Amino acid sequence: MQPATRGSKRCQWVLLVVFLVMGPQSAVAADSTQQHVWVEAEGVVAFGQETTLEAAQRGSLDAARRAAIEQAVGTFVTSSTVVKNFQLADDLIHSIVRGVIVEEKILNRGLFDSAGNEGAVYRTRLKAKVKGIPAERRGNFAVTVKLNRPVFNDGEEATIRIMATQDAYLYLFNVTQDEHITVLAPNRLEPETRLRAGSEYLFPSETLLRQKVKLRTWLLPGVKKSNEKIKVIATRNPMALLKGHVAEAVFKEYDPSQTALLLDLMRVLATFDPADWAEATAEYEVRRE
Repeated sequence: MQPATRGSKRCQWVLLVVFLVMGPQSAVAADSTQQHVWVEAEGVVAFGQETTLEAAQRGSLDAARRAAIEQAVGTFVTSSTVVKNFQLADDLIHSIVRGVIVEEKILNRGLFDSAGNEGAVYRTRLKAKVKGIPAERRGNFAVTVKLNRPVFNDGEEATIRIMATQDAYLYLFNVTQDEHITVLAPNRLEPETRLRAGSEYLFPSETLLRQKVKLRTWLLPGVKKSNEKIKVIATRNPMALLKGHVAEAVFKEYDPSQTALLLDLMRVLATFDPADWAEATAEYEVRRE
């Protein structure tokens, strides 16, 4: 499925989403948890008039530790078959590899002038040994996703209904049978999508509908049936992902050879408390009569 809009490259029911839909590769996460990796990372915080030296030192150390864990998680992912196959398994989301620092050494730290002459910054650089661990699910934060029907005929319009138990930021993707990913939300027309606790969110939204954007099923020539997945990720805090936009299209697209989106997503989620994000998947089928 794909949103029907000018400039849309691939239109295969540009519906949904999520990008962590990998095939049966739960073993990947398990293998990664056995790994240890040494990384070097840096944390920087601005040192203002109201900032104490102790607070700046602590803040930069925390930032360096987070950066080390993100870097290590990226190593765990790239060293597994996850990226090679690019099939995101739902199991992986439930046992996504996080990282914990088991040993660290401060390489250097102190006050430095900022590159842009905007004042001093406190910088900490460390070397850390990070161990991969599976995240444990906890808390009552949840998100649900539903389609207006489970089976569509080629050319029919679709609607996605999403609801979260708490206020959240929405990340919505469409993953086709041939592993093509389209990011539905956020998008060029709606750079940020917020969910309100207990309130149903419809996609396409009113903003998109006013721009003549529709979600319509579409099969490639010669294909009679396609099984797709829709995935939603909701987070309490925004993720600095999906940088840049496709100039001629509303939605950004990734083919199976582009793994940056997956890596970035996993790195960020790995640093979140498991209670601060939730995911859901909806499967659908498109048929040609």
